[in-house]
Amino acid sequence: MKKFLANKWFLAGVGIIILFTLSYILLTLNRYWQFEYFFTDNVYFDTALWKVASGLAPIVRHSALGQINILGDHFHPTIFLFSLLYLITSQQEIVFVGMSVVYGLGAIIGLAIGFKLTKSRFATLALIVAYFLYPGTQNALIYGFHEVNLMPLFFLLTMAGLTFNKNIIYWLGLGCLLLTKESYAVVGVTIGVFIWLSFPRKRKTAVATIVLSIIYFLLVTKFVIPSFSGRYLYGEVSLPKNLPELISRLIAPSEKLNTVFVSLASFGFLPVFNLAALPLILQDLFLRFVFVIPGTVQYRLDYHYNLALAPILLFSSFWSLRKFDGRVFGIVVLISSFIFLRFGSPRGPLLLVLNKDFYANSKNNQYLWDFLSRIPREGKIMTQNHFGFPLDHADVYEIVTKCDKMQEINPDYVVVDLRKDQNPNNFV
Repeated sequence: MKKFLANKWFLAGVGIIILFTLSYILLTLNRYWQFEYFFTDNVYFDTALWKVASGLAPIVRHSALGQINILGDHFHPTIFLFSLLYLITSQQEIVFVGMSVVYGLGAIIGLAIGFKLTKSRFATLALIVAYFLYPGTQNALIYGFHEVNLMPLFFLLTMAGLTFNKNIIYWLGLGCLLLTKESYAVVGVTIGVFIWLSFPRKRKTAVATIVLSIIYFLLVTKFVIPSFSGRYLYGEVSLPKNLPELISRLIAPSEKLNTVFVSLASFGFLPVFNLAALPLILQDLFLRFVFVIPGTVQYRLDYHYNLALAPILLFSSFWSLRKFDGRVFGIVVLISSFIFLRFGSPRGPLLLVLNKDFYANSKNNQYLWDFLSRIPREGKIMTQNHFGFPLDHADVYEIVTKCDKMQEINPDYVVVDLRKDQNPNNFV
C-alpha cells in the first residue's frame, strides 16, 4: 500500500475516483430532492433498512408474496450494512451518499488491481473512468438503492484477494458477495472457472469456490428463503422450451444487442480478449436475457441490473491488458466512454451535474418538502408514487383507485399532489 500511495499515478487515480464519487453524490441527492425516486423498490428496501436501524424486523410488503420478512424474497443480509447509516441520521440522503461512496471504494480496489496487472498506468486510469461513465452504472445509481449496489465492492474485493494472493481477503470478499444475493452464487461458480483456467496452482481454490457456491445456493433457496416466506419465488422463472426459443431470448428484442454492444464498447472491447473471464460476463447476460422473471425487464441499460456487470468488465479488461499496448486501448476506452456519455442511447444522466438548471430544479421543489414536513407520521398514509419514498419511515401505501382496496387499507391520511404538468410517473 505504501508503494501505491507514493505513486503519482495512483494518487491521480484516487483523485479521479473522488471526483466521480462526488459527482454521483450530487446527482443522486438532487434527484431525490426533485422527487425522482419512486415507490417500487425504493420504499421496499428503505423500509427494511429503517426498521432494522430502529431495532425492528425488516417486514415489508411484497407484490407477489404479501407481508414478509425481506429475506424471504432474495437472501441479501449485507444490505443491512446500510442500516448502520441510519444510526448516524434519520435523513434518507445518507443512503445516497453511502451508495456513491461504496461504488467509489470498489473503484479504489479496482485501481490497485489494475496497477498490479497492467503496465500502462494511463490505460488503468482510462478504465477507471469507463467504470464510472458506463451507462449501466449511471442509470443504476439514479434508480435508487438496491442490493446490487454492494456487488461491485465485494466482487472487486474478491478479485483483489486473488490478484494479490491474499486468501483471507479472497474468502471474505466471496462470502460477502454470496450474502449480497443468492443468485450471485453463479458469479461464484464462474469465478471458480476463471481461477481453474488462469491459475493452475490454485485449482483447489477453484474447486472449493465452485462447490461452496453451489451448496450455498441450494441451501439458501431450498431452506433459508422458504423459512421466511414459504417458497423461493424466483425458482418459478419462465424457461425456454427449445433451442429456437433460447436463441430468440438471447437476441430479441434488439435492446439486448444494444446492451451487449454498449457494455463491451464502453471498455474498448477489451473483455472479449479474455477468454478465461468470458464466463463471468456471459453468466450475467444469460441470466438477464434468458431467465425471465414475470413483470421485470432486466436487459435494458436504464435499469439497476447492469451495475453488477460493471466490475466484471473492469476486471476482465485489466486481465486482457496484460497482452496489449495499454496506451492505444486507453485512448479507445476514453473516446468510447465520452461518446456514450454525450450521444449514447439511452444516455446516462451524469452530465446533469454540470447543468445549473439541474440545481435550480431542486430549489424549486422545496415547497413540496415543506408540505411533506407537515404530514403527521402516525397512522397509515396513502400517497402518490413520488411521495412514497420520502414518507416511507411511516406506514405508507401507494395510492389506489379501487374503493374496496381503499376500504381495506383505511388510511388515516391521503396525500396528493394536484399540480398541473407534473411527471406522469407520479401517477403510475
